Amino acid sequence: MDAADICVANLTPFRGPSADAGTVFELGYMIAQGKPAFGYTNDPRDYGVRVAELANTTIVERDGGLFTSAGEMVENHGMADNLMLEGSIRRRGHVLLRADAPSTDPWGDLTTFRRLVEHIAQKA
Repeated sequence: MDAADICVANLTPFRGPSADAGTVFELGYMIAQGKPAFGYTNDPRDYGVRVAELANTTIVERDGGLFTSAGEMVENHGMADNLMLEGSIRRRGHVLLRADAPSTDPWGDLTTFRRLVEHIAQKA
């Protein structure tokens, strides 16, 4: 990673509602190094929606936040994943692209990846 010029992170949910922990670490490392960092996901849903679906519960809006029916707070930032991931990418002026629709092959579908590469090439 030290020799890399750019980070393109696959943040498609892995073994849960969020991105792979190793990929998240790599993304944070690259951002900390001041290198351009971008992300993409083949899941178009907000993080909070995925959390609720995984918990098999409904989401209730209360006191300006989102909560599960059991009263657990769910992040409501309208982002593809945890605030620290997409927020860090955006703060540096870059993007995290989402698939336009759910993919039947979330780990093999390169459509969103290609869109991101085209976006990066246009900005270069």
